[in-house]
Amino acid sequence: MVVCVDETTNSVGRYIANLIVGKLEPNRASTAHLLCSKQLEKVNSQSIAYFINKGLQLLYPGSVDDSKVLLLVSDAASYMIATAPLLKTFYPSLIHVTCMAHALYRLAETVRAEFPAVNTLISTMKAPSRIAIFREKLPSIPLPPQPIITRWGSWMEAALYYAEHLEEIMTVIDNLPLTDNSACVSSVKELLNDCSSVQRDIAYIQANFSFPPVTITKMEEKGNSLKQQFSVIEEAENNIQSAGGKVGDRIRDKWSSVLQKNSGYSVLKGVPQVMDREKVDLPSEIELKDVGKFSYAPLTSVSVERSFSAFKMILTDKRHSLTVENLEKIIVMYCKAKYE
Repeated sequence: MVVCVDETTNSVGRYIANLIVGKLEPNRASTAHLLCSKQLEKVNSQSIAYFINKGLQLLYPGSVDDSKVLLLVSDAASYMIATAPLLKTFYPSLIHVTCMAHALYRLAETVRAEFPAVNTLISTMKAPSRIAIFREKLPSIPLPPQPIITRWGSWMEAALYYAEHLEEIMTVIDNLPLTDNSACVSSVKELLNDCSSVQRDIAYIQANFSFPPVTITKMEEKGNSLKQQFSVIEEAENNIQSAGGKVGDRIRDKWSSVLQKNSGYSVLKGVPQVMDREKVDLPSEIELKDVGKFSYAPLTSVSVERSFSAFKMILTDKRHSLTVENLEKIIVMYCKAKYE
């Protein structure tokens, strides 16, 4: 069995944790099932471990078969990493891997921090009142994207958009009416006065870090084998290693730091090698009888992230008396109908 867990904050500031389970099978990917969704008073390793144990008791009333719980997938939050040793006490065969899509997102966030001018350009290009002017001047170019920082890879996609269309956008900005002296327009014009610096930064991002959005999209796909997932990550690692300059060095250091905190990554990396007879020794953390079960083990917690999308469909202004217990039942039913 694979267990995926994550938590988020709902519209009233309460912590909500979702638990996804699936059966590890050697010939096909697991089907994700939202087992339970609970409101937590606080979030730490103890509360998450307790939540997982109580959730698994829904599958195994009375006593959970510890030999069946093989894989825990979560993000890399410190309390999630601290949860794994607590669960290991109850489930000796458990391997904890942190989401590799999250890892690529953290890499993209590091790139964003390295280029404040580009980040300022992207964040200030918000002018709904000038949409008509943009569409008139550039009818064949889509509107500038508005990245959502919590959405994996969206900032990088925005940076690549400006790499392709910056010159045309500069023309529109330069031709805005002189009476338009709003703060956002003034900020963008001031930034573009030193156009060569912004262009240089965007060109560097395009040349070296155009891969994270594509890689994240591939990692979000359902049904890929463990070998296919590692092949996608290996391609991303090759791009990381080839990035030039001091920024490239810092990005590589960040990637190494992320992988060092992912205890299960190196363990699972040995599974395809054993199956292809590239490696003789089995990972010591995996029993021989369980090796085949990891053929389609997930390396991302995408299923949990998708389950959180159910909240915006259910929690509306028209609902004023929905209890936490009924909310959980509705979310579980919605996810079963929507995401399977």
